[in-house]
Amino acid sequence: MKAATFPPTATLGAKLDAIAARVIAGSRHPAIRARAAEAVQASGGDAWRAFEALYAELLRDGVRLPDPGHAAGEDRIEPAHVTLGRLAGDCDDWTVLVLALARSLGFMGSIVTLSGQPEDGPPVPLHVFATVERMDGADVSADATEGLALGEDPLPIYATATLREVWPVEARSDALGFLGAVIGLVSTLIGGNTSRKNARDARAGAEAQARAVASQAEADALGHRFQRDVGLASLASQERIAALGADLRARDQKNARRSTDQAFAFLREMAPVGAAVAALAIAAPIAQYAIGGR
Repeated sequence: MKAATFPPTATLGAKLDAIAARVIAGSRHPAIRARAAEAVQASGGDAWRAFEALYAELLRDGVRLPDPGHAAGEDRIEPAHVTLGRLAGDCDDWTVLVLALARSLGFMGSIVTLSGQPEDGPPVPLHVFATVERMDGADVSADATEGLALGEDPLPIYATATLREVWPVEARSDALGFLGAVIGLVSTLIGGNTSRKNARDARAGAEAQARAVASQAEADALGHRFQRDVGLASLASQERIAALGADLRARDQKNARRSTDQAFAFLREMAPVGAAVAALAIAAPIAQYAIGGR
């Protein structure tokens, strides 16, 4: 889904419908889903902790920029994945991104508008931000535009705001304008809101899938550690065998040198005896000859 551009004459309902449509489309975008899956895995399968971590990243790295169309009197609403990529935008863009991330994690949300009410004429929109419904049903303010922590309401910043309106995303997604909002709001108040149950079921499924992914990752890590330990043990065994072989060769060489030294020492000790024997062997024939000649 592309960005939506509105002229100055556009109604608030048309802008809300555009925001809701980009929230729903954004929650299904591969970039949004991948980032949400990474956060769930990093949080150990806890979807709300994953959302808190993602929101903290938006506060840390995000930049508020004025809408470039405002100079021409226009209002431009970017898709969620575009704002995620550049981490910059105005309140419309940040609201779309926050709600898209929350929805991808299984949490429902609403668009909140703050307007000023002049003495005569229609309300003048001042600001828009998001609220996200926790698993316990509580609605938590999430105004990344103003850099506010989760749960912190931006109303004190907008002192001239006299009108605060809450528009559930599901109520705006049918593109029927105010009628759709009323139907969705009544359905929520009655308590027959099937989309809440579907969102909770989706959240439970996402958490179960995240736990399965985390378990598989832990099993893979355990397998890698086992293979590493076996490999190290095998390498250590080979090194011990090589060291033992070297030690045996050194001992053999030492014994061989010792035997050689002992042999040479024996020969040196026996040298005088050998010389005497040799002299006797030479003298004996001479003496026998001399005796026989007489």
